[in-house]
Amino acid sequence: MIYNFYKFKLTYNEITYANEQNLLFSKHSLDRSKGLTLYNDLKNNFNFISNPMSSEHNIMFCSLKYYNSSIKNILEIGTYDGINAFLLSEIFPNSLIDTYDLPDNSIEFSSIYNRSDISYLEKFIIDRNKILFKKKNIVFNQSNSMNLTFVNNKKYDLIWIDGAHSYPVIPIDIMNSLRLINKNGIILCDDIILKSNNYNQYSSKASIETLSILKKAGIIDYTLFYKRLSVEHNSIPNNRKFVAYITKI
Repeated sequence: MIYNFYKFKLTYNEITYANEQNLLFSKHSLDRSKGLTLYNDLKNNFNFISNPMSSEHNIMFCSLKYYNSSIKNILEIGTYDGINAFLLSEIFPNSLIDTYDLPDNSIEFSSIYNRSDISYLEKFIIDRNKILFKKKNIVFNQSNSMNLTFVNNKKYDLIWIDGAHSYPVIPIDIMNSLRLINKNGIILCDDIILKSNNYNQYSSKASIETLSILKKAGIIDYTLFYKRLSVEHNSIPNNRKFVAYITKI
C-alpha cells in the first residue's frame, strides 16, 4: 500500500485534475475560477472558514452565486461545526438557510466525530453556536434529518446533503431532498465513494448506489466532481471522494 501511494504520488499531476474539474464546472455553466477567487476572499475576511473540512464544494457554492442569483431558500443536512452554513449565508446574503443536525443531547450526536469526550463536546457546541448565531438568515434545527419526511410545505432552491453517508439514512435524505427541491433546483451531495467493500459511516457506497438507481430510473441526472484535488486526497484512485451535482429530470 505504501509503495502504491508513492507510485501514484509520483505520477499525479494536480494541474491535470484541476483542468478536468474546470471543465466539469463549465458543464453546468459554473466558473470555477470566479468561485475560487470569491472563496479565497471570504477566507481572508473570515479566517475560521479555512479548515480541514474545506473542499471543492466550497468553491462550487461560490461559483453558484454567479450562475443563479435567484437562490433564496437553502437546506443543509448536516450542520457539523456551522462553518458551511455561515459560508452559505455570506455567499447568498438574501437567502434563508435551514440547517439540520442531530440534537446535542442525543447519543448519536455524541458518538460521532470524537465527541464522546464531555469537555470536547461542550466546547464544540459553544464554538458551533457562536458561528451559527452570527447570522440572522440561518435557522438551526436540532432534529434528525429523517423528520424532513414530514415537512411538506416548503421548497428549496439549493440543498446540501452532508449527514450520515450509509444505509438507511442517505437514501432517505436523497429522496426527501428530491421531494423538497424546487423545479430547476440543485442538490449537492458530499462524500461520494465509488469503490469500497464497506458500508460504515465513513466508507459507504450507499450514496452512489442510490444515485445510480435513480438515474437508471430516469428520475435524476448527476455529475461527479472531485471533492479535493491535492495529491494526499486524490492521487490514489480507489481512495478518491466526489461531490455529486444532482438535478431532477
